[in-house]
Amino acid sequence: MPGETPSARRERAGALAEIVREVRLWWRLFRHPQVPAWTKLVPLLTVFYILFPLDLIVDPVLGLGQLDDLAIFLLGMELFVVLAPPHVVEAVRRELWLGRQGADDEQGQTVDASYRVVDELQGRESRGDVTRSGSSGNR
Repeated sequence: MPGETPSARRERAGALAEIVREVRLWWRLFRHPQVPAWTKLVPLLTVFYILFPLDLIVDPVLGLGQLDDLAIFLLGMELFVVLAPPHVVEAVRRELWLGRQGADDEQGQTVDASYRVVDELQGRESRGDVTRSGSSGNR
């Protein structure tokens, strides 16, 4: 938008990213083998209701009918996430938020190492220990 502030643009981009993340969550849960088939009926029935030519709630004013369809869709998808096994939802969310590498970090791959800092200009040396979490333990 022409007169939009940078913070407003970031906020809008963040909201869009959240919507995309939720849609990806729904898709991955729908395809996940540990989500029961009866749970996968919820999004199918929700989409069927929206596409069905006769609404249970009559649309008297143009626009309100689309709002009730949107509300039904969002409620149906939220119900789908709630009914899916919690450990699967958490694993998929973690993977979506952290990416594949972040999911590996959560599994406890830790590298214990010592380091040495050499200041070539001063000729001094210092030592220390560090514990670094990461998936690249083969360095």
